[in-house]
Amino acid sequence: MKIKTVSWVLGGAYILCGLILFAVMSKCQVAFSERGIALPAPTRAAFAISPLGWLLLTVTIGSIVVLKDLAFPWRVLNYAFFIVLIDAILFLAFAMVVPTIPA
Repeated sequence: MKIKTVSWVLGGAYILCGLILFAVMSKCQVAFSERGIALPAPTRAAFAISPLGWLLLTVTIGSIVVLKDLAFPWRVLNYAFFIVLIDAILFLAFAMVVPTIPA
């Protein structure tokens, strides 16, 4: 089975957004830590995941978007995008509950 062009474009967009997010979060994290600013809980949760974690998440989602067009022998892999999305939401919710960066 052939991978659709739309999947390639969407997968590339995910990876590009991940690279941009990595660069921006790295600079913001350094700027906030130097100034000692108290951050709200969602921002602390995003920083707790780390820029590398967000990059890995977007690369994983981008790869799943591209590879979902292939015929997988297991039906569960056809729903892998939704599984990763739910997993990311649960991970973010957990990161908001556990304070990791002192305010």
